[in-house]
Parts: sequence; structure tokens; C-alpha cells
Amino acid sequence: MIEFIDSYFFDEVSAVPYATLRILVGLLFIGMWIEIIFSYEMCAPIGQGGLLIYQKNTLWNVPTIFRFGCSFKLYMVLHLISAICITIGFFSVVFLIFMLYLHISFRSYASGLVGGSDQILHAFCFWLIFSNPDAIFSVTSLIMPEDHLKVVPYAGRGLIANITLFYCLSVILKFKGKDWRDGMAVWNVMNFPDRHKWRFPTNFLVNKKNMIRMMTYYVLVVETLTPIGFFVKPLIPVWIFLLFCMHIGIELTMFVGLFGYCMFAFLIFLFLTYLYW
Repeated sequence: MIEFIDSYFFDEVSAVPYATLRILVGLLFIGMWIEIIFSYEMCAPIGQGGLLIYQKNTLWNVPTIFRFGCSFKLYMVLHLISAICITIGFFSVVFLIFMLYLHISFRSYASGLVGGSDQILHAFCFWLIFSNPDAIFSVTSLIMPEDHLKVVPYAGRGLIANITLFYCLSVILKFKGKDWRDGMAVWNVMNFPDRHKWRFPTNFLVNKKNMIRMMTYYVLVVETLTPIGFFVKPLIPVWIFLLFCMHIGIELTMFVGLFGYCMFAFLIFLFLTYLYW
């Protein structure tokens, strides 16, 4: 089954985009590391030190990571190690580090991310994408391969895992909450002042409940039908565009930079891989 999945989605790919994407994803994770340091107080629950939007000017002056508890400091150290490992190519190590820091940061993120279930899923999928045992090469060996090395299928199983785990299971979890069933998830998030990042889209949508419901249902429908879009090859570019629009919209209306950056990198990865079939 694994061989069929890999052969269906990816035959033989060029080393240049593969190595480039590994480096770019690593740099994105380093950027996320910086973002978390400077924005944690704004996205954290108020009861755990989060600040209201009008107080955000204090966030950009003095990094507050040194006032956090030990678990968050360890979280940030492991995040940086993960970014370095991604950049240079040790992706199996990244999986272990991701799982560790997601668990130890439970207290910091429990209220905002419901235990980090989505984050655990997408971290696991990233590991699957980049740690296919047939393609664990360093970036250097990919850029300057030896004669007997070639880049073989590497992302099929990771792609399937991301589809089935992240999107489909995410929809099931969302329907457990009344807010999503009522089509008002975006509305409720927007009503928490410590979750906002940008004022304009929030102010624009604040009285447009039907538009907000439409946005919520769009997310649910696109995520539910994602397997159809990705299993049918001609639909892959269409579904990448739909997901890209969805996550751009989420990024504009809520503070979900951590998730948004990961998904942006993943979509770029899928698109470039599609071009190199």
C-alpha cells in the first residue's frame, strides 16, 4: 500500500526543489520561533498572562520569554532545535522533539488550542512528509548527489496522513463544539480581544453575521472534501488554491500565525512537488 501511494503521487523528483523546500521550511520555523517570543502574550489566554489588543505596544519592546515558566522556555529551546534540524535534514529527530515540546507546553496552550490536538497532527504529518526512509538525505547530498544517489518518492504517505488526520479528523473535532455547528466559530473567536491580530478585517466583519457563517461553513466543507480534491490528480491545484484562500482568511481574522505559517509552507511544498511530477 505504501509503495502504491508513493508511486501514485510521486515518481522521481528533482533534488533542487526538495532541498530548497527543506531549507525554506526550516527558515519558516525559525521565523515562527521569533514570532512566538514576541507575540505569546497577545495570543495566550488573559488568565495566563495574555494581553488585550490595545496593550500590544508593550510586546514589541522587551521580549517576555524570560518571564515565562520553565516549560515554555524548554518549549522555545526545542522549537529552535527543531528548526535547525529541519534546515539541515534530520527530520526523524524533529518528530521526537515536536511531540516532546507539544506535550510539555500543554499548560501554556491548553486553553487556546484544546490540548494542541491539531498541532500534534500537523507535526506528525510534517515528520511523515520529510522522513520517508527512502529519502533521508542531507541537504548537501541532495544539492550535490553522488552518482549512486537519486531522489526517490518521498511525500506520498505524508500527504495521505496530512489529508486524513489533519483535515478530516479536525472537522470531526470541530463538530463536537456547538460554535461550529451553529456556523459561528469565526464570530466567537473575533469576540475575544486577546485573539485578534489585525483591526481592519475584525471591524469589517463584526456586524456581518451571515458572512461569518458562510466563512465558517466554507472551512468545514473544504476540509471535509479535501480527500476528494487530493486523490484526484487534476484537482490538486484547485484544492491547493482553495486551502490557500481558506488559511489566508483565517490568518486575516484571527491570531493563528503559528498554524498559518506551517500551512503556508506545506501548500508551497505541495505545489512545487506537483510541478515536478
